[in-house]
Amino acid sequence: MKIYNTLTRSIEELSTIKKDKVNIYCCGPTVYGMPHVGNFRTFFFGDQFRRYLIYRGYNVLYVMNITDIDDKTIRDSKKEKLSLKEFTEKYTLEFFRGCSWLNIEPANVHPKATDHIDDMIELIKTLEKKGLAYEKDGSVYYSIENFSTYGDLAQLKMENLAIGKSVDVDEYDKDNPADFVLWKAAKEDEIKRKIYWDSPWGKGRPGWHLECSILSTKYLGDSFDVHIGGVDLIFPHHTNEIAQSEGARDSKDPFVKYWVHGEFLIVDGKKMSKSLGNYFTMDDLVKEHDPNTIRMYFLNSHYRDVLNFTIDSLKQVDSQRERVKVTLDDLHSELSKKNYLTTEKYGKEDIKLHEELLKFKHDIIEAMDNDFSTPTAMKSLNNMIRSINSCLQNEKSSLNHSSIHFAHSMLREIFDLFGLFPETSSGGYEQEFVEKLIQDIIDLRNEFRKEKQWKISDQIRDLMKENGIELKDLQEGSRWRKIDK
Repeated sequence: MKIYNTLTRSIEELSTIKKDKVNIYCCGPTVYGMPHVGNFRTFFFGDQFRRYLIYRGYNVLYVMNITDIDDKTIRDSKKEKLSLKEFTEKYTLEFFRGCSWLNIEPANVHPKATDHIDDMIELIKTLEKKGLAYEKDGSVYYSIENFSTYGDLAQLKMENLAIGKSVDVDEYDKDNPADFVLWKAAKEDEIKRKIYWDSPWGKGRPGWHLECSILSTKYLGDSFDVHIGGVDLIFPHHTNEIAQSEGARDSKDPFVKYWVHGEFLIVDGKKMSKSLGNYFTMDDLVKEHDPNTIRMYFLNSHYRDVLNFTIDSLKQVDSQRERVKVTLDDLHSELSKKNYLTTEKYGKEDIKLHEELLKFKHDIIEAMDNDFSTPTAMKSLNNMIRSINSCLQNEKSSLNHSSIHFAHSMLREIFDLFGLFPETSSGGYEQEFVEKLIQDIIDLRNEFRKEKQWKISDQIRDLMKENGIELKDLQEGSRWRKIDK
């Protein structure tokens, strides 16, 4: 399995610190508003990365932080007239709601910044002792000129950095970087609102970069395998993470072995902006589009390519999703029939289908092993769908039941790998009961059709459609699928 490492600017063989185990940290959301589709592209990739590693047999420990204290959360909680805790809890729930829509599974741990302030204070004290941090007016700054490899991740040259210009903000102009803040002295309004923690340097709060150094190493160890984030975090955030984490310890081992960054999502060729009217939250999108469509949309683009998001292109994927879903439903319908009209003899058509599906599965694995090439993998999935459809839509098809079951299982395996069309939580007995009931109604309707009682037959068909079940009458029998009511 190969992956692109931002640190070396090359594709490398994945070789984990411990055999068959992968520790991953992904920079999570800053919970100050409704997450937009660009945010979720990064979180989707982290989820897909994790899913594939598990599929390939790795034991994965996945950590994603929640940034619930920074300039934005303080500013916007005041605008909404909420306490910081009420405000960040509100938008943390919105983040998890969006994840649920996209079938992004929760990380093993979602640590919050505010739950680890004491750990951050201890890290700052260590950096002070090592001569890498200094206090000024109640704030503490990291002296980047005292860390010799500062900027290696972003390939910055030290002589081009504006040394000595301390900047008292969490974000600053990337063309004019300087010493960055570790601890921010509390402002008068923050003290009034009780947004501060006591420290050796006075009342204040941690800088933005500090939390990820603590939250990653606390749960994954001083050195871990993979760090995921958007390309916008390479500098300054991840650059500063390295300076903090490696500067605080004596070990020569790298803080992170593989740095993996996903590219930007733009909208209609422009940066997403509320002022331009091209800002889409998950709430906006799921009103008109199935969440599986959005996930497939992300899968159709490589994580290291800029994704130009447009509503028209999303609609095209809607059609792709519908074709895939119809195939899955058709297979499901075939499996739920009481009587199989096909022979159980294993013929040439069965052999051909088995061979094709196994080849397409191999192609998918090969694509994913090559730096997670999801667009190539999706082409193979589409080939798999076409191969199955050519059999299902052929009225002279002689596929036996085991081949239909094999095709269904293969599709289900690949869908689970890609997080598509998750099976309902009810599952088990309840799902089997509903499917059997549907098939019993279809069998009853077929008896009416044999007796040419077309009126009652049509009434049953129409009633089922009103309740979200569409029937398709074929030569070998009736097939059903779920539709939106």
